[in-house]
Amino acid sequence: GDLNKRLEIAEGEKDALFLSIHMNASPIASAAGLQVFYGRSEDSLELGTRLFEELHAHVSETRVRALSRAPKKIFLMRRLSCPAVLLEYGYISNPRENALLLTAEYRRKLAFLTVCGVLDYLS
Repeated sequence: GDLNKRLEIAEGEKDALFLSIHMNASPIASAAGLQVFYGRSEDSLELGTRLFEELHAHVSETRVRALSRAPKKIFLMRRLSCPAVLLEYGYISNPRENALLLTAEYRRKLAFLTVCGVLDYLS
């Protein structure tokens, strides 16, 4: 299906770098925070570290949770051979975070910091 196609596309590119960007949700409305998960490939930890450092240093609006290895159940993160990171930018089920995520200014900030982290990794 769709995940297999994404895997095929990423694996078909010589110097691929894979970012999977999401908003989180929980039945617990107080669940909050931004999180960076790194994949199982060799360079994923380094990419994840660079992204985590940028976000941790510059996001004060919400908690930035500890950098973590992606759970094995995440199909693409366990199969990709290229550097791969999954970003959870916050909880749409948390009223305060959802309101923040709805602002263009905050989304631009997250996008900018993500690009900075990728550029830092590439340099």
